[in-house]
Amino acid sequence: GCIHELWALVEKINPGPEDRLVFCGDFLSRGPDGAACVRFAREWGALAVQGNHDRKYTGARPKSGAVKQAHYDALSEADKDWLRNLPTSLDLGNGWQVIHGDKAFSAPGNLVHGHITYPSVVREQCEDGTESWGIDTGCVYGGKLTAFCCETREIVQVRGKKYSEKERLSKS
Repeated sequence: GCIHELWALVEKINPGPEDRLVFCGDFLSRGPDGAACVRFAREWGALAVQGNHDRKYTGARPKSGAVKQAHYDALSEADKDWLRNLPTSLDLGNGWQVIHGDKAFSAPGNLVHGHITYPSVVREQCEDGTESWGIDTGCVYGGKLTAFCCETREIVQVRGKKYSEKERLSKS
């Protein structure tokens, strides 16, 4: 939901026509403008997995609460359809999988995930020789928004603003 940081990160990584943008979910309820982040990803043709917070907004109405209703109302029908159709996992090829949360996810290959907020990127070497990368570095809490390149394992980050709870929940 941190659209200003997202634009800064995309500008910093400067993706080329052959690059893919892939999101680990939780566009909504994690920043002041989640609807803008959904729209950005959808319009750029990015790949994404559905996060647990996104799932709350895929029904005919969101789970209860005026704030959640405002978040829901900020989404276009195209945004809602896009969110509704996101998978829970993506196979990127070349031995890489993307999920939102559960690190116990069982699939062959390396794993990139969000959901669990870490103070810095976490790389774990698994017993089978694969890698698990946790890249949620708490942008909305004043941490960083992180991009990760699977092929090179390069990490690119921008600093996030520490949003108050009211700001985090205001428009997304």
